[in-house]
Amino acid sequence: MSEPATPSHPLFQPTRLGAIEMRNRIVMAPLTRNRARRAACRRH
Repeated sequence: MSEPATPSHPLFQPTRLGAIEMRNRIVMAPLTRNRARRAACRRH
């Protein structure tokens, strides 16, 4: 069983990724529909 995530957990600590400084290690993947072709985004 894993430990619960607390504010002192590394997941919530500031980190640097190249030139980007992040407040924590929680990130969201880019939304792929922003890259989709217009024809693929039509409503059915």
